[in-house]
Amino acid sequence: MPLSFSYQAPGRIWQIKADSLNSSLALEVRNQLQEVSFAYLQPLQDRVIFEGLSLEGGLLTNLVACQGNVLLFQQFDDLENPANVTTVALAAQNQEVLWAVSNYRHVFFAKEVSVGRTGEGEGEEEGWAAIHLLDGSVQDLDEQAVEKLRAAADVSGPQHNNLLLPAVFEEGETHFSTVAEFLQMYLGAEALKSCEYLHVFDKMAISFYTADGEKMANQIAVFDAEGNLLLQQIMASDLHKPGSETFMVWNQQLFFIENSSCLKGYNLQ
Repeated sequence: MPLSFSYQAPGRIWQIKADSLNSSLALEVRNQLQEVSFAYLQPLQDRVIFEGLSLEGGLLTNLVACQGNVLLFQQFDDLENPANVTTVALAAQNQEVLWAVSNYRHVFFAKEVSVGRTGEGEGEEEGWAAIHLLDGSVQDLDEQAVEKLRAAADVSGPQHNNLLLPAVFEEGETHFSTVAEFLQMYLGAEALKSCEYLHVFDKMAISFYTADGEKMANQIAVFDAEGNLLLQQIMASDLHKPGSETFMVWNQQLFFIENSSCLKGYNLQ
């Protein structure tokens, strides 16, 4: 199965957010010095729009979402009082701040607006608002307006986003036993704890854990409909416990993080 994209980050890839409108991925990266930086990639074009971007707030800033070349971040005043937060919108093309709104938390996108909760600061009444991604104009919303926007967003959601996440099966569940037996038969591997499974484009992608001394290793394997092995790779080792969402399928490509810092993409078609 051909490798279509690879990006080596300067630290641990902490979060990945998909921009559904322009086939881009935003990354939050943290290194051993606990320095935080951000990158914005276009894997289908093998392009890096920007990388190594640091924002004011340092460790108190995290990536929230991205849509249409606009990235949203949360900046906390104090981790001991997370209610006080500012949402910041950044333009991907020039990395300029478009707007910043205090005590606002993004929940979902509805076309060109961010919809989220407001007034969650101390002594403030909670509510809803829609913020235009480009000009930062704010419109207060009632519950009925929120539900209409949410319904419209859900209609275009999974198919529009082109993002597929695997199902998680825990040890002791019937589905886990089925997958574990398959892996034992075709790979001779003894799966432990949990696994993640996704059937897409007549292929099966499985993330599973095997013993690595007293710890565990996390592997990914991809099979075709006849059970032929197309890809097998160790994603991480020296693990104490299973992770979650260890891979995703997005825009017909399989993406996963190798050794916590290298994003890899494989063409499934």
